Amino acid sequence: MPESINIPEFKLSWNGKSAAALQGQVSMIVFEDFEHGRADSIELTFQDVNKIWQGDWYPTRGDIIKLEMGYQHQALLDCGTFEVDDIYLEMPPDRLTVRARSAFASKALKQANTVNYNNTSLREVCATIAGRHGLGFEFEGENVKFDYIAQYRESDMAFLKRMAELCGFILKITDKKLVLYGLEIIEERGEVATLERADINRISIVETSTNEIKAARSVSYHAWKNKVMETTEKSKNKPIAPDEQRIYERLENTAQAMRFSKAGMRASDFRRTIGYITARRGNNILIAGVNIRLKGYKSYDGLYFIESARHIMTGSAHYETEITVRKVAS
Repeated sequence: MPESINIPEFKLSWNGKSAAALQGQVSMIVFEDFEHGRADSIELTFQDVNKIWQGDWYPTRGDIIKLEMGYQHQALLDCGTFEVDDIYLEMPPDRLTVRARSAFASKALKQANTVNYNNTSLREVCATIAGRHGLGFEFEGENVKFDYIAQYRESDMAFLKRMAELCGFILKITDKKLVLYGLEIIEERGEVATLERADINRISIVETSTNEIKAARSVSYHAWKNKVMETTEKSKNKPIAPDEQRIYERLENTAQAMRFSKAGMRASDFRRTIGYITARRGNNILIAGVNIRLKGYKSYDGLYFIESARHIMTGSAHYETEITVRKVAS
């Protein structure tokens, strides 16, 4: 029985209005999806043989674009809402390229703020910032309590990213929602797909000992209690490096010290194996933040976390997906 033919499809809206009439003008779409601390982005390239994009149709920085992509007669991936940042004209042949970033990230996260948070927790602080920007909020993992946290001349994005990494969390911000979940949650999740050799066009996997550590130790002097507080977390991955990471952060209690040490150790283990994969055909379930399983690669078989994904569509002729993955500790 012949294999069914899947025809790539995308849908655009521009400033809230359907842009179906533009589909014949689009020569390429690139959607870049990041899971931790970076704004998603899109790049649209338009053919401009008739010079309309240089004239009456010339876009404006700040325009709002919504994108969906996938295959005809199948559920499309909602890529999100984006704000136009850059506009490029190239010739010959005449082409106009529009680059846009996640609408929330480009509007709300640039302003540096100074805020003191007292008798709070990581969850409460993140919920407060999400509410300030009108975002939904999801939190999964072990909450971390603080007597005091200072955000000093930091943008909300920089502050959230710093706190997430210190406490061992992944941070994802879209135009609709702020999501935090612990690195340990990745290990508990199943895979959304299994990729075998027949599913992959190109693959490169690197296992490295660069920046590898055998243990992470949190150390701090508690002035009120007049004692040094410290905890150590050892790697589960049998590292060859003898190095130990020292985390010199203000510690209020032993629970904090343990969380910071575990976060440092998990982050190091997570960096050990990285892979770059191009699927044989575009697959819109391969998005940042989900797990896949590699099969048929012997020592490299196992569970992998998608750190970023790049979806590339050239009109209705070709669709491919490139992903960057990290091996999940077994």
